[in-house]
Amino acid sequence: LKTRLLSQPSTRFQSSLSVPNTTKYGLYKSIDVDDAHDFLQDWMQHKNRSTLERAHQHLLAVLDQRMDDATIVNAVIDTWMRRRGTVVALRVQELVMQYSTKKIDDALLAKAMQAWVHSQDVSQCGSRVQQWFDQISKPCAVHHRLALQGWAICRQRFAAVQATRHWKSLVQGLRNGDKECEPTVHDVSELLRCWSRTRHASAPKRANRILQDMDERLYEKRTTVVPNLDCYRAVLSCCAQNSETKDQDTIVWHILQTMRERFLVPDTTCFKAALTSLVAQKDAVDRVVQVWSQVQLAAHQGKKGHVAATLSMACRVLEALVHSHYPDRYDTALEV
Repeated sequence: LKTRLLSQPSTRFQSSLSVPNTTKYGLYKSIDVDDAHDFLQDWMQHKNRSTLERAHQHLLAVLDQRMDDATIVNAVIDTWMRRRGTVVALRVQELVMQYSTKKIDDALLAKAMQAWVHSQDVSQCGSRVQQWFDQISKPCAVHHRLALQGWAICRQRFAAVQATRHWKSLVQGLRNGDKECEPTVHDVSELLRCWSRTRHASAPKRANRILQDMDERLYEKRTTVVPNLDCYRAVLSCCAQNSETKDQDTIVWHILQTMRERFLVPDTTCFKAALTSLVAQKDAVDRVVQVWSQVQLAAHQGKKGHVAATLSMACRVLEALVHSHYPDRYDTALEV
């Protein structure tokens, strides 16, 4: 791509009427850092994609002469990083690859990873981030955190497994004394949200194990990070996504009890996921009725709009009552 772009006449970059004047940037060898940075800033004011592409082509010619200057490369990449999207990630990746042929820089590799994380590309974000992570000589907490976020965003197969691997690296680094490796609530919630999209029989247990690890470290006063509502919602959604798995009623009931102990009121999504998981378990009708009672209580006493007893929830409860031997199931169904 670089060879094809640089083989075009340089007059093409100065032949547009709707873009800034580029005459003063014609001498590639004498261009300084401020000029290169200001030049790209002028081009980035235009929202037209073709204009940005021409700016990028022009800067490739500039960087071909000054590729040994890391300051110019960082200035150009920082300006690109102000935008988000797959196109921006590809352009940053192109610049990093061009510079890395002469010198491998972990800081530039981290910027390439960050660009892909910001792109929110669910189809290839994880593999792209992992590709750059594998080239880092000494990964630190920042690199593992970016890799975790990249895998958590994408919908690729085994994304949750890869994200968990980087989360374990952060936990291991924290045990070795590196406080910067301590997983944040955002890291854990993103990881659990990734597990909630995974359809596998072991997904609920593995997601719950991550949550239990946080509770154990909090109980032993090794951390001050407390799971929030997003974490519990993600585990409940994971159980609902894999409702055919056996013995899920124990996990769901334990999560609801833990939320009550920490004064966290489940929202409508939490209750709906909990009912979906419990109804799939044939011997959990008692807990289905108890959860439905909690839904009605939260709908009347909680904040307006936070919890709503929806028709789909009532249908789930009735479905569980029909296929059970619950005492007074007829009166309970009429009440529902």
